[in-house]
Amino acid sequence: MSKLTVYADALFLVNLSMDILTLAAVCAVTHRKARRGRLIAAAVFGALCATVSVLLPDPGPLLRSAAGILTACGMAAAGFGIRGTRGLLRDTVMIWGAGALLGGVMTALFSLGTPVFSSGGSFPAAYLVCAALSFLWTRIRRSEGDAKQVRILIEAAGERAEVTGLCDTGSSAREPIGGLPAILVKRRAVPGLSSLLDRTLAGEATGMRLRMIPVKGVGGDRLLPGFLPDRVLVGSVGTEAAVALDGEGERYGEGDALLPCVLCP
Repeated sequence: MSKLTVYADALFLVNLSMDILTLAAVCAVTHRKARRGRLIAAAVFGALCATVSVLLPDPGPLLRSAAGILTACGMAAAGFGIRGTRGLLRDTVMIWGAGALLGGVMTALFSLGTPVFSSGGSFPAAYLVCAALSFLWTRIRRSEGDAKQVRILIEAAGERAEVTGLCDTGSSAREPIGGLPAILVKRRAVPGLSSLLDRTLAGEATGMRLRMIPVKGVGGDRLLPGFLPDRVLVGSVGTEAAVALDGEGERYGEGDALLPCVLCP
């Protein structure tokens, strides 16, 4: 019987790079800013767990899947912190799913490669393709820089608020009646408008033109309460837009709002 030699250091580095890419993908999808040290710690934790799991006897598919989910949970807690059971569960699912998707894509790419022989042996040509794609993706991300931030002024029924918004290429929310693009704003960033909206919904105040705005996201579709403001300034440019107030604003990263690129100056 032939023996399989496993180099733990190489295996750890491979898993570490995959976990870093996974966490970077989750941050990009959820528009979250996380401290670099926490992300590195989470990636190291995931790589250690993956390396140890290979060195141990195979426990079977059920326990192997459970171990993967627990590892993703630990990475979520280390990388993003624990913000309640719901937040931890969402982060765990995101990390586990992104890791599975990335692993599947890499496996598919490797399977397409033909052996290339060298003095050191052979390796799939797809390794070169993956390296080139990784380099190209990194250069594109660097050229894009940080997400563009703009100041947004919102006025409605005598209330006024000014927030910092991030231009979001993936935001497609629109007010369903008139089709206006919708700006998603953290509730806690606009307490005056939030209070007025709640009182209007309860019938205790008037003056707001209420709307319910459907929003699609990685966590599922939602229906957010919103309104048509009397005035909106994006930067120094007046525009027509709806506003939806979101109580789950941690996904907005460092900004107080997300606005579609069509509204960005």
